[in-house]
Amino acid sequence: MVLRNKNLRWMIKNYLREQGASITTDVFDYVNENHAYGVSMNKLGNLLTKDPDIVKVGFFESPPLLVQGPNGVSAVNRKRNCVWAPVHGPLRNK
Repeated sequence: MVLRNKNLRWMIKNYLREQGASITTDVFDYVNENHAYGVSMNKLGNLLTKDPDIVKVGFFESPPLLVQGPNGVSAVNRKRNCVWAPVHGPLRNK
């Protein structure tokens, strides 16, 4: 399990170095498309928050989707994602 976490961390760090700051769902999609076993959103959140080479730089809020219902128009599916970026400087090989 430790080696799998190490490989996932390395993959995530490389992605963030190449793409720059990215939201959680973009990182999630990248890892699941390019890793043999993928990762759950919970596991990805733990990896992102506990890695000293990755920092949360803010939040991204998607605009709400407006839906016409029986009681008029209502806003649904408002999503708030964390934005992650690599820490500048030399990366640690843990």
